[in-house]
Amino acid sequence: MINKKHNNRQVIWITVFLGIVSISLASFAFAESDLETPSDDSVLILQGIVRKVSLKNNSFLVKISKGERLQILLSPQTKLIGIPLLDMLKKGARVKVWYSTFGEENRAMKVELLPELGC
Repeated sequence: MINKKHNNRQVIWITVFLGIVSISLASFAFAESDLETPSDDSVLILQGIVRKVSLKNNSFLVKISKGERLQILLSPQTKLIGIPLLDMLKKGARVKVWYSTFGEENRAMKVELLPELGC
């Protein structure tokens, strides 16, 4: 009887220990990914017209208001919607961009090609 209680306690302690280790590892992984991924509060959204595309710099220039333009950088993680490849993005295209600022850079997380206006 004593041996059975002892075994049950060992199983409980091992289970608790493994649970703590799992939670710790998950929190480290979450904290590390949080350094690279901005929070929803820091995600900015804009709509504008593409003025220039630079395949060399993996970026494009968007006109967002009268005279105001913003350089947007793309990465391999940027999700493109309606644009299979960056070289298919053309001057005059209407886009919606989800991005975050990192220092002087505006890094896109998602770029959506909007339908052309007109009749």
